[in-house]
Amino acid sequence: MSSKGTIATLILTLSACGVADTNPNAIAQALAGPAPRESMSGHSFQDLKARAEAKAAQAKADELQSITTVSGEMPELENGCTEVGFALDEFTRKRLGDPDDRERWNATKEPDIRRVVETCMAAGKPEVAACQANALRSASLAHFSREAAGEILEHCTKRYGTPTPGV
Repeated sequence: MSSKGTIATLILTLSACGVADTNPNAIAQALAGPAPRESMSGHSFQDLKARAEAKAAQAKADELQSITTVSGEMPELENGCTEVGFALDEFTRKRLGDPDDRERWNATKEPDIRRVVETCMAAGKPEVAACQANALRSASLAHFSREAAGEILEHCTKRYGTPTPGV
């Protein structure tokens, strides 16, 4: 049977059952499914998207505040900053899914880790070191990508480091 014959048979069958009229366009519309809801305008979608983005930003800010809260005994500065280096390595490896990326990181990580440890030592406060190590180890994958390490380290330095004069 040709496709025209199949369509004609379908139309006649549906018409005989009282499901559709004989208008082929009405049948095509019925087979295509429900029409999009007119009440969901582009404006509504943009509002939903903006609210979702704001909620995600707030969840990230809440987590940043939580993971950078220091409690307990403070490490000696040198030991704490060494821990920051280990924590940066863990943070980065956890976020590298591709084995080639992990291999590349392992081959080139030394200068990055050394720079982080030196910056920690320059801050001169065990609280900064404790904050940075804890935050890097505690940061979720959902809110903090590999590129967020700098943001986390900076937040700890601002929170526990020496205040800037005049601020």
